[in-house]
Amino acid sequence: MVKTTIVAMMAGLALGASVTWWFSRHGAEEAPPADKSEAQVEQGTNGERPVKLDHARQVSAGIVTANPRIMEVPSEVQGYGRVLDPTPLATLLLEIESAEAVLDASAKEYERAKALFADNQNASARDLESAKAAMKRDRALREVARARLLTGWGKALAERDDLPALVKALTALESALVRLNLPPDEPLSSPPTGARLVFLSDENRSAEADFVSPAPRADAQMQGQGFLFLLGKNSLELRPEMAVTGFLKVRGEMLQGVVVPRSAVVRHEQRAWVYVQTDDAGFARKPIVLKHASDDGWSIAEGLSPSDRIVVSGAQVLLSEEIKAHVRFAE
Repeated sequence: MVKTTIVAMMAGLALGASVTWWFSRHGAEEAPPADKSEAQVEQGTNGERPVKLDHARQVSAGIVTANPRIMEVPSEVQGYGRVLDPTPLATLLLEIESAEAVLDASAKEYERAKALFADNQNASARDLESAKAAMKRDRALREVARARLLTGWGKALAERDDLPALVKALTALESALVRLNLPPDEPLSSPPTGARLVFLSDENRSAEADFVSPAPRADAQMQGQGFLFLLGKNSLELRPEMAVTGFLKVRGEMLQGVVVPRSAVVRHEQRAWVYVQTDDAGFARKPIVLKHASDDGWSIAEGLSPSDRIVVSGAQVLLSEEIKAHVRFAE
């Protein structure tokens, strides 16, 4: 009986070992291979995380690369400002027109009194002096209004021959007057030649504005140089007090750069980036500075070369893969 029990136990152990060996062998053989089409993100030595995608995954993700187009970039300085409210300007212009009308009437009254006084004393000396005093008072009031226009809006604007027509266009929002300010530590040695205005909320929309004059007064907050620009045709549909970014064009040599399409730019960590192809399957994220807006993208003067292959379609996919990998690395 004991002998039979021992034999049964040994047979059971042998059978269990055989089953375990069979499942471990065949289970390993039947495990599905890793999906090599998934994006692979490597942890670089300097903190960078290049994304690796094979050709099939690039096609499915819509990854398209291209060499950036060479372009001369104008020398520009970035400024910030707002659209000026034309109501004070319009009110002041009406005051000047009203003062001129009153002065015209008092000047005519003085001339009439002077003629009557000279013609057999038909007007008294007192009447003549009163008319003269009224004319001087009205002239002074007109000059005060003109001085307010000059000090508040600048000589170039105050002396425009078409100022009434311009004010009408500004109040109708057909044109826009914009003030741009520079940081105190970035002064210009000469006035800008113009500016490209860009929405703070939508940098894809821009328009060229003409330089008017230096701002007649300093900005209480910025304390740097200020300049006035006129957007003759308000294609951006700007409204008073809207915040805008401006790229002030300054005199100087053109810079050599490249044009980056807007579709190539991704935002991350409050910066702008593009993905540059490093090899057949590798893409590295590279920071860029968006200073020079153009009709077909951004003109980049530093950081990229015409030989770089940048991702012009599918860059957001690469950023998503990189962010997911960052979470895995953090875990």
